Amino acid sequence: MSGLSGVAKYGARMPAGSLSYASQAALALGHVGLAWAMVNLLENDSPASVAQLLAIAALYLAGVLTAVAEWKRHRRQQDAA
Repeated sequence: MSGLSGVAKYGARMPAGSLSYASQAALALGHVGLAWAMVNLLENDSPASVAQLLAIAALYLAGVLTAVAEWKRHRRQQDAA
């Protein structure tokens, strides 16, 4: 995550914005939630509730939408430069 070299390339001239870190955090929390649901299913033999799965999906959706917004903002800045 240090370079955040995913879709958008960040360098010294245009560092990653706070939206980049927010999207990475939301996606990471989605991964943590999904791992928790899998461990809970495998160890306790009880699946996650619908509300828990919706919360995990909401984290992933928030991460992706935030990443797209940051990508568009970064692209506009590159075009203006």
